[in-house]
Amino acid sequence: MLWTGHILVNEYLETSVSDIYAVGDAIETKGLVYQEPSSIALASPANRQAGS
Repeated sequence: MLWTGHILVNEYLETSVSDIYAVGDAIETKGLVYQEPSSIALASPANRQAGS
């Protein structure tokens, strides 16, 4: 867990623990534009992630 309280995941929503995934408001991942860590607390990204 990061100092922000979010869980860091890679582009496949995998955590640093083998076979453990995280999605939704709890995660922090690289942003699409600047490739810097960011979190997006919105329902639509969480819904898309859950359907992947």
